[in-house]
Amino acid sequence: MKQEKKEILFLSKIISQNYTQKNTRNLKKVIRNKPINILIESIENINDFETLNFFLFCAIKIRLGEIFISLSYDNKMEVIRNGSSKLIKEIFDDLEADDLYEILNNLPKKEFKKTLFIISSEVRKEFIKLSRYEEGEVGSIMNSSFVELHCDLTISKAVKVIEDNKEDLELNGFIYVIDSDKKLVGKIYIYDILLRKERNLQIKKIMNKAFVSINNHEKIDNLLVMFQKYDLKEIPVVNSEDVLLGFIDDSDVISALKEETTEDIYKMYGINELDKPYSRTRVIDIVKSRILWLILLMIASTFTSIALEQLQELSNNWTGGALSTLILVPIIPVISGTSGNAGSQSAASIIRGLSIGDIGIKEYKKVVYKEFLVALTIGATLAIVNFLRLMIYYQIFPIDLTNNPGIKWNGAEFAAIISLGISAALFIAVLLSKFVGSILPIIAIKVKIDPASMASPLLTTIIDTITISILFLLGSGIIFALVQ
Repeated sequence: MKQEKKEILFLSKIISQNYTQKNTRNLKKVIRNKPINILIESIENINDFETLNFFLFCAIKIRLGEIFISLSYDNKMEVIRNGSSKLIKEIFDDLEADDLYEILNNLPKKEFKKTLFIISSEVRKEFIKLSRYEEGEVGSIMNSSFVELHCDLTISKAVKVIEDNKEDLELNGFIYVIDSDKKLVGKIYIYDILLRKERNLQIKKIMNKAFVSINNHEKIDNLLVMFQKYDLKEIPVVNSEDVLLGFIDDSDVISALKEETTEDIYKMYGINELDKPYSRTRVIDIVKSRILWLILLMIASTFTSIALEQLQELSNNWTGGALSTLILVPIIPVISGTSGNAGSQSAASIIRGLSIGDIGIKEYKKVVYKEFLVALTIGATLAIVNFLRLMIYYQIFPIDLTNNPGIKWNGAEFAAIISLGISAALFIAVLLSKFVGSILPIIAIKVKIDPASMASPLLTTIIDTITISILFLLGSGIIFALVQ
C-alpha cells in the first residue's frame, strides 16, 4: 500500500510536468502502460481541471473511455460542463453503449441537453435504443456493440472478420453466431477459429449450440441469479424472437450488483434511494429520503408503547405492587435487543437466499422448518447463557425483598426462579422472532413487495412488541405465583 501511494505521488508529478511542458508523447506512453487505478488516483490527486483536460486529450484513441468512466462523479461533471465539444464527442464515441446510457441518464437537465447535442448521431441512436427499456430491465444495461458471425461463413472468412475487429475482441473470448434472420444459434471461441486448419469448414459445423441467453425485458434481479447459478462470464441478450440484440458481461453485472446492494441497504434501514452521490446531495433531499420511514416507524412504535403500558398495569394488578416493574423493566432492552438481532439474522439470510436464487418460493416450508431448528438451538443456548448472566447479575445487585415479607423464598432462591423465568421468556421470544424473521420476506414476495424493505424497520417494531408481551406475561406470572 505504501509503495502504491509512492507510485501515485510520483506519477502525479510526472503528469504535472508533462502538462507544463505540453509533452504529449511521454504522457501517452504513461497512459498506455500504467494500470487504470494508478492513473485515476494520480490524475485526481492533482485536482486541476486544465491538467485533467490535457490528460484526457492525450488518452484519445488509447484509453479515453476507460479513463473517463473511472473518474469520480465530480470530475465527470467537471469535464462535461467545461470540456470542449471535441473532447466530449470523443469520450462518448469511446464508451460502451451501457456506460454512455448510464452517464447520460443521470446527467442534470442542462448538461444532458448540451451533451446530447454534441455527441454523434450513432451514439445518440444507441442511447435512444436503450432508453426504450424500463429501469431494472436487462436491456437497459446491455452492450449493443458486438461482433457476430453468420453460421454459413467459412473459417477463412471468419478469420477476416476477426482481423477487421481485432481491437474489439479478446483472444480468449468467443463470438456469437447468428442465422439469416439474425437469430442467435450458437457461439464459438475465437481460438477455435484461428487454430482450425480446415479453412473451408463452415462455422455452423463447429459452433457450440449449447448456450444460455436472456430476454431483453427480463428483470436484472433474474440476470444476477443466472450469472451466479451458471458461473457465467457473459450472456447474450435476445428478444422474444431470439434475435441477438447485445450481451452483458461480468463487469456489467458487478455494476448492477452494486446498485442492487445499495438499494437493498437503503431499504433495510428505511431510506429512499438517492438520485445523486451522497457528496452531491442537498441536506433537504437527504431529509426527504429518510423522514417518511421514521415517521411511519414512530407511529408503529405506538403499538409497542400501548402494549408496554397495558402489560405493566396488568403486571402490577397481578403482583400487587412495583416488584415486577423493578425486576422486568431493566431486562427489556437486553431481551428485546437479543431477540431482535436473532430475527434480523433469519431475515437477512432468507432475503439473500431469495435474491440469489438459492431459495425458491416453493421451498418456503423447508426454509421455515430449518429456521425453526436453528431457533431451537440458538434459543436454548441464549437462554442458558442468559440464566448464568442473570445469576451473576443478581449476585452483584441482589433483589431486595424486605418490603415483601409475604414471600417465602429467600433472595437467592427468588433470583434463581426469576432468572429461569426470564430465560424461558427469551427462549420463546427468540423462537417467535426467528419465525417472524423467516416468514416476513416470503410474505413480501407473495404480495409483491421487496423483502429488503421488511428486513429491519418493520421487523424490529413487530419483534419489540412480541418480546415485551412475552416477557411481561411470563415474568409477571412467575412473580405472581411466588408472592402468593
